[in-house]
Amino acid sequence: IRDVMHFTAVLPEVDVKYVMEALTNPGYTNWNPSLHGVMFRRHRRIPLDANLKDTFTLEELKVKGGYSHLEQSKDNIDVAAQVSELMVPKVVEKAAGRRYTSDYIAIRYDCKANRGFSIATSVGTEAVAKAAGVRKMQDLCLTSLMVAPDIGSNDTMIHIVSHFDPQVRTTVLQKAVHYAVGRSTRQFLQSLHKKALSVQNSGKHSFIGCH
Repeated sequence: IRDVMHFTAVLPEVDVKYVMEALTNPGYTNWNPSLHGVMFRRHRRIPLDANLKDTFTLEELKVKGGYSHLEQSKDNIDVAAQVSELMVPKVVEKAAGRRYTSDYIAIRYDCKANRGFSIATSVGTEAVAKAAGVRKMQDLCLTSLMVAPDIGSNDTMIHIVSHFDPQVRTTVLQKAVHYAVGRSTRQFLQSLHKKALSVQNSGKHSFIGCH
């Protein structure tokens, strides 16, 4: 880990449950400008003490399917094994190649508290990258996203913590990566807000499973 970044934002006039629906529903694609695209994804519902490498084996990763809504049990948690291609500056792509990240992403949303989080790590995801047919080039060692109501308003507060290694050799390229991360995060938050408002206007939140 070489860098730790914190981002805090307020998404106006949108409820937390619709933000979580936009973030987690696998049916919502192509809204996130920080990604070229999601190349591979498998969902599993597992015990809290499960070993992720033992769960997401190469054989298991061949099996499609998963859960249709988020878990509300305190004993289990929903985890996605995912491979994405990241948006990077052209100068970085030319110097170091295209960037893929393979991650385990755990998701929890509490309907009663109207709060949620996701936590992602690339540690131990070699089998996931292999199943997707890519070489992992970017380590998002630990990234957490926390979502809660902004007290006293109809807004949603979102906080992101990201630990990562730019994995470039020169100071110039490191600065380019830092700039790109900040820009892509702002674009991500703007697009998330737009998508969540669209979901809120539809009134649908079937994936998070609340009534």
